[in-house]
Amino acid sequence: MKFRSLYCLFLASFLLLFSLASAQDFFAITVRITGFRNSDGFAYVALYNQADGFPAVKAKALKIQHGTIQNGEVLLRFDQLPPGTYAVVMYHDENANGVYDTNLLGIPKEGWGASNDPRPRIRAPRFDEAKFEVNHPEQTVEIKLCYPLHGTM
Repeated sequence: MKFRSLYCLFLASFLLLFSLASAQDFFAITVRITGFRNSDGFAYVALYNQADGFPAVKAKALKIQHGTIQNGEVLLRFDQLPPGTYAVVMYHDENANGVYDTNLLGIPKEGWGASNDPRPRIRAPRFDEAKFEVNHPEQTVEIKLCYPLHGTM
C-alpha cells in the first residue's frame, strides 16, 4: 500500500512538471494596429513563420485572424506559438469583400501594414523587413496602417 501511494505521488509530480514545462514552451503575440481612417469592414491579419508566401499567399500563413475596428484600432492575439521568427502583415478590408483591393496599376486602395512598419514605395514588404523574434512568453507587435492612395505612407 505504501509503495502504491509513493508511485501515485511520483506520477502526479511528473505529470505536473511535464504540463508546466509544456506550457512554458509556447508564447503569445498581441498585435496592436492603429491608424484606421474609419471603422468600416474589418482588419485581416496574417502571421507567417517563413518567407515563402509572405505577404500575399494566404495558404502559406501560419495563422489568420479578422479583427473588428474599435476606437481606431484593432487588438488581436496569437497564442500557442513556439519560439522562432515571425512576421505579421495586415490590410483594412474596408468593403468587407475578403479581397485586398487595388487599382488598375496595382496600387492598394485599402490600408495595409506589417510588423516593423516597413514602407517600400513600389513593392510589397519583404519577410526580412517585417520579421521579429518571439522569445518571451508575452510580446506585443505594433503596426501603423498606411493608405498609399491617400498619402499616409
